[in-house]
Amino acid sequence: MRQQNFIETSPSPRIVIEQIGGDLQLTGWERAEVRVTHGEEVDIRVEGDTVFIHCDDDCRLQAPQAATIEVHTVGGDTLIHTIHGGGQLRMIGGDLRVGIFGGGPSPR
Repeated sequence: MRQQNFIETSPSPRIVIEQIGGDLQLTGWERAEVRVTHGEEVDIRVEGDTVFIHCDDDCRLQAPQAATIEVHTVGGDTLIHTIHGGGQLRMIGGDLRVGIFGGGPSPR
């Protein structure tokens, strides 16, 4: 059963994806909040304007387009699209597909 969590953020938060056990889908949107769609096991911590996420299975995130992303470990495939803040990708266990990632402020 899929669950959702919503976390209010600034328009340009830092998002640290510590570990995803399965596939990760991360897309930008024009809201100042992060939506995490996941299975049963997820740990979400907020420290200031940084959101930390650890999920044991597949995870779908929607985040502000101007977010800065730091991905530590993903066990499966990863799709990232429309994240203008850029960031770092460290260890991806499956295929990596990237649309718009980095490049400055989002178009208006």
